[in-house]
Amino acid sequence: MLIEEKEQLIDNLTNKYSLRASLIENTDMEKRRVLLVEDDSLSVKLYVKLLSKWGYDVSYANNGMLALEMLEEESYDLLLTDNQLPLMTGSELVEKVMKTRPTLKTLIVTGDSASLFASLTKTTVLRKPIIPDYLKFRINQILVSNT
Repeated sequence: MLIEEKEQLIDNLTNKYSLRASLIENTDMEKRRVLLVEDDSLSVKLYVKLLSKWGYDVSYANNGMLALEMLEEESYDLLLTDNQLPLMTGSELVEKVMKTRPTLKTLIVTGDSASLFASLTKTTVLRKPIIPDYLKFRINQILVSNT
């Protein structure tokens, strides 16, 4: 595939998911709260910038233990976590959270195989690398779903 064809394919995908995401934008007057759990500082900056731009109120933790503490103190609409974290993995974090907050929406973004997360039936798993507009689309989709 030529470079131009790859760029066109990426543009088409980005436009497709951008349109879908705009159709299910958060129409609540109150901002949705996202707890981001990521230990890579560059990724944190990127996620915070994107999520804030999309209208979300973002807090972040750099490990699962801190995230658990934050979840005890505050209410969030979405837990967005990497899987490879210090102290516990993102999947371990989600398993612990589901015991105390079974209705919290969860999203794991990972470079790991999706088959590793088969037991997390209520968790959305996205493989890296992620196209930002696709991430936005999936977050909106997760937040408006009733499951």
